[in-house]
Amino acid sequence: MDEESKPANWVERRARQEHALRIEAPSIWNEVRAAIQDACDTFNEKYPHPTEYAVKCKLENGHRMLVTRLIVADGLKIFQPYHAQAIIGYSAKDFEITVAYDSRASQVFRIEADGEDVFVAQGTKRITPDGLSKIALEDMFFPVAHDRA
Repeated sequence: MDEESKPANWVERRARQEHALRIEAPSIWNEVRAAIQDACDTFNEKYPHPTEYAVKCKLENGHRMLVTRLIVADGLKIFQPYHAQAIIGYSAKDFEITVAYDSRASQVFRIEADGEDVFVAQGTKRITPDGLSKIALEDMFFPVAHDRA
């Protein structure tokens, strides 16, 4: 049996996973960033509002973006307008994406690798970049309707 066909031991497998994570994590973050930007753009397209009510998505630097939206009062659950915001940040050191909100607890998503793939995880569940975008932004985009669904 030559070196290439020998099954890897656990240390070799771990080294491969960590290497894949270091190489691929920035690409995963870029996919998440793109999914968030696409969700913001699509929301503004499909749910047109006057400019002051549009979702704003601003890339602050290569590792952080800010999403804001003016939430209008509906007289049922929301009695005063307010600005909702989420800061989505990527830690290249920790392989984490954190979504920090102004009005509720933060959420942390990990970028992980197994023997075959690099992916985003929420707890033990794999999620797509679009799935992360939905989890992060749905309550901001649909604050009343989401509660009723």
